[in-house]
Amino acid sequence: MSIKHDCEANAGSRFINHWQFAVTGEQDLRGGEGCPANLVEKAGDGILHVIGSTPRSIKWMGKQFQDPRVVTIALTIIALIVISFIFYPITSALIAKAACIFIGQQLAQIPLWTIRLAAYLLTCTTIVGYGARATGRFANADLMKAFYALPNYQGNPCKLTNSEIQRLRAQTQSKQDDFSI
Repeated sequence: MSIKHDCEANAGSRFINHWQFAVTGEQDLRGGEGCPANLVEKAGDGILHVIGSTPRSIKWMGKQFQDPRVVTIALTIIALIVISFIFYPITSALIAKAACIFIGQQLAQIPLWTIRLAAYLLTCTTIVGYGARATGRFANADLMKAFYALPNYQGNPCKLTNSEIQRLRAQTQSKQDDFSI
């Protein structure tokens, strides 16, 4: 399976490889391999699913604007507002001003600390979700073997150095070449 894994000798590439392993999406990572997720990884995925549901609902709303019925209703409302401003500009401007003032007053009632607290909690929850998922993945030796393309390795690949990974890959490749001849 080995997605974009590069065993160069520097620590930067090793960090990038571990980062890709930790945050890669489920379909890209597992790719049909029989490596079930453990409890910690499932917990992290659950936390990230709850956090990720809001952007998906916004994306769903965007898809709804491709429906001709929704576009027709939206254009009808816009046309009615434009016609109101053309025929009754003063009245329409006063109504729009009153609506803006009302919305501004409602938003002013929300204390700044609640917005900061919500942003803080969202950030902390996201970090905990990614951390739990990554911890679960690094604890899953079968998944790491599949990611690093080390099918016959008996230990935990997380403890290998780059040179050991390259040596094991070369051994695996030579065994495969022996069988193919």
